This record gives sequence, C-alpha cells and structure tokens, in this order.
Amino acid sequence: MHRSATVAARHPQDRFDASPGSPATDPGTFRELAEQTRDVVWVRNALDAALTYVNAAYERIWGPTGRAGEATNAEWLQAIHADDRAPVLNALRPPALRQGFRAEYRVVHGGETRWLHDRGVPVPDPDGIVRRIIGIAEDITERRALEQQLVGSQKLEGMGRLAGGIAHDFNNILTAILGYSESIVSQSDPRAPLRAEALEIQRAGEKAAALTRQLLAFGKRQALKMTVVDLNVIVRDVHQLMERLIGEDITIEPRLATDLAAVTADITQLEQILVNLVVNARDAMPEGGRLTITTETIDRAASNGGAFVMPAGRFTILSVADTGTGMDAHTRAQIFDPFFTTKDTGKGSGLGLATVYGTVKQLGGYIEVESVVGDGTCFTISLPCTDQPAEPVARRPDPVAATPGQGETVLLVEDDDAVRAFTGHALRCAGYRVLDAASPESALGLVNKFADPIDLVLTDVIMPGMNGKQMVTRLERTCPDAKVLYMSGYSGTTYFDPSIVDPARERLLEKPFTRDALLHAMRDVLNGAAIITPGDRLA
Repeated sequence: MHRSATVAARHPQDRFDASPGSPATDPGTFRELAEQTRDVVWVRNALDAALTYVNAAYERIWGPTGRAGEATNAEWLQAIHADDRAPVLNALRPPALRQGFRAEYRVVHGGETRWLHDRGVPVPDPDGIVRRIIGIAEDITERRALEQQLVGSQKLEGMGRLAGGIAHDFNNILTAILGYSESIVSQSDPRAPLRAEALEIQRAGEKAAALTRQLLAFGKRQALKMTVVDLNVIVRDVHQLMERLIGEDITIEPRLATDLAAVTADITQLEQILVNLVVNARDAMPEGGRLTITTETIDRAASNGGAFVMPAGRFTILSVADTGTGMDAHTRAQIFDPFFTTKDTGKGSGLGLATVYGTVKQLGGYIEVESVVGDGTCFTISLPCTDQPAEPVARRPDPVAATPGQGETVLLVEDDDAVRAFTGHALRCAGYRVLDAASPESALGLVNKFADPIDLVLTDVIMPGMNGKQMVTRLERTCPDAKVLYMSGYSGTTYFDPSIVDPARERLLEKPFTRDALLHAMRDVLNGAAIITPGDRLA
C-alpha cells in the first residue's frame, strides 16, 4: 500500500490498459462516461493497490496533482482526513482489496471537507486472475448534511415535546407559587419580614417562569402575535438595553440597511432573539471587543450549511458578530442543544441559543453559524421577507389596577388541585361567585344541578378524558350566553387552536399567571373585549 504509482491522465488510450496483462480494449463510450461524470473513477493494481488511473473529477475533490494529469497514492492518502486513514488503509490491503472495496471517508482540500462513498469491484482477466480493481468515489457531502440535519431535527423535535410537557407541569406549579406569593405581598405591611420573604419567593418564581418560556420557545410551543416588522426598529429599540448588558469594554457597531424589507414576526420574540445573541457574544468577549449587528435584504441561493438546509429565496438578514474566543467544530455542533453550555456551573442555563433556534424555526426562518477559535463568531438569521410595509410598533400600555368582580357566577374547571385552589380563592376574594370542578365530567354534572345562569367558564385546556374546548361545546346548550376564558400551560397550537375560538366571548390565559393578570383577563372577557383576533392566532 505504501508504494506510490503514477499514471498519465493525458493519454486516454492508455487509461484502461494500465495493469500488466490487461487485454486491449476500445475505450470509446466507457472513456467518455468516465471523463464526463462528476464522480471519481479510479483503477488500482490488485497486487499492490497502486493507483493506475483517475479521471478528471479527481482534481475537483483531491486538488491538483503533483504533475499535470498524474495522481499518486501518496497524494491521495495525504488528502484523506487523518481520523479516516487507518480504516481506509486496512480496506486497501491487497488480500482484502481483491475481494472488492467499500469505504466512506473524508477528503480535506483547500479548507473544505468532502465526504466520499467509495466502492470498487475486482475485474478478472480472461485467465481468471484479478489484476485490477475498478472503482467509483461518489461525493456524498450534501446527502450526509441532509441526513445529519434530519437526525438532529428528530432529536430536537423529541426534546421539544419533552420540554413542552415539562413546561406545562411547571407552569401549573408556578401559577400557585406566584399567585400565593403575590397575595401575601399585597396583604402584608411593607415593613414586615414576611413580605420581604414573599417577595423573594415571587422573584424566584418569575425566574422559573422565564425558564419555562425558554423551554416553550425551544419546543416551538409559545404563542406568537404576528405583525409586519422592521428589523431596524427592533435593533434601535433594544440598543439601549444592549449597552447596559454588555458594559463599556465592548463597542456596538450597528450596520443597518436603509432599504430593508420587512418581515412577518412576533416583536417580543425578535427582541428575545437579539438579546440572547448579544448576551452570548458578551460572554465570548470577557476582555472586551467589538459587537457588529448587521441587517440587509438579499436573494439567497440554496445552502446546505448551518442548522437548516435553506431554500433559495429572498430573505431579510439579521447577523450578530463578535470578536471573541470563537468555537471549535465540536462546540458548534452542540450549541443549539438544550442545556448545553460552555459556561461554569451555575452561570448559564444552556437555554439561550436553544431558544433562539426554536423561535427562528417557528418564524419560518433559518440560522447559520460561522466561528473560528480565537477569531470570533457570527450568527446569521434569515427570515422570509414581505413586500408589505412595516406596522408602527405600539407602545406598551401602563399597568392599571385590576377591576374586581361584580357578583358574576364563574364555573372554574381545573384538574390541578393547587391551581384550582389558588384561582378559586383569588376570584372569591375579588367578588366573584365560584363553582369549581376538578374535571369536565363533574363540571357538566354541576351545571345540570345549578339553577342560576353561568356568566363565565374558566377552564383548563388539557384535562384527562375531555379537553376544555370539548366541554365548552357541550355546555353551549345549557349556558349559551356564558363567556369563556381558557387557561393553558402549553401555550401552543399543538393543544389549542385559536381558529376555532369565538373572539367575542373567548380568550386564552397563559400559565403561570398572577392574580392581577387573571382579574384583568376576566374583566376583558366579561366586557366583551375581542382579545383573540386573527392577528393573535398562533403560527
């Protein structure tokens, strides 16, 4: 195997008579096929595995040969990835080679790595002796990228379903924690030690709620309010926050296109994407550096890089580049995995980039990462653009005090005991008359025995046996005028489809919620506010 052989590729008439004892053949169509195919066609001597022929496609994969039109075993072997050489060499040992050859390996040339599926078959001479092996090396780089993306997508989809289920259970728990801590805070003397402790519980609950929102974003199960957005406006609005996040030793350099096409997206989610990427860049520059944020609109050709295989099309681009420590290939392969972090224990949840991945995918976009150790990292997000003009960004309204109830009768249906207990307590304290049930079946039975009208049905979406929407449908005969307020810890179309919601009488309240959020939602629905509109429908 270590003997090197060369063959002139300039003389087609010699190419298929390269081994001793080969019968003369007319190269004709076979030669034409070999020279025109993009696959590498090769011939080896079965006695010592030396290359005796390669076609023109060889130089596209392996690079220029030592002399024009010639290839050597040494050049061929040197270009194979170091981790793949040993098994390839074993497969090319003459005793094994005479039985045929099959291998997958990487070839590195010009900084680019290509995957090859290589197979060869023995060609016996008329006397039955195998003196040549003829093979074809097929470039399968794009196919492997697609296969790896499929495997990765399936893995992340499974993790997303798990994350959504965990978030649902946590949101039930957090609804009780936040609700009761808020109640203690509101009823305690500002100087009482108990109030300070309740505030700490509330803050911890809010941090946990933020983590569950990240889990839902990763699992593509958060509700989105889609509007036509100018990315430049998002960058400018978040700029002041970014300066507080990164400190004075990092320079922010915005490069915003003047003719940027708008995108259809959720403003809050775009802000979270940008903040997550900025925080990630800050952590990669502990000694300071430069953070460049770029927007542009481009026509992209199809690509096979990054976390997605991207189709051709017109996209609006948001890129965040830093001059930090960079990442090696092993780290880049894991950065979108939930809970993966390079930070010290306790300094990162590992959900920031996983959240970015999930949100970008939910918005129908694509994300690519370029990084070199010691030379920084650039995240590029491509979102499908629209020809519609961007809508003005509405100012967030100032919080107002929740309006108490006026004696309205509420049917509360919730299978989680803690959530049902807190919600019922909050409503009764606010002046509502509450009938509570632990299941849809018991709620239906309760209504049949109750003589007075039901003003509002407050129900969880997912419950054993029957979901909230199915129960509401069955209640329409007995409670035709009742308004409906759904509660859910999933916050996604997998379990709740707003397209079947009557916006004049129904709303979805996401868990975890506070007492004030609950009372605001109750009053909005009772007053007939159309909270769920076509613009609010989940993507």
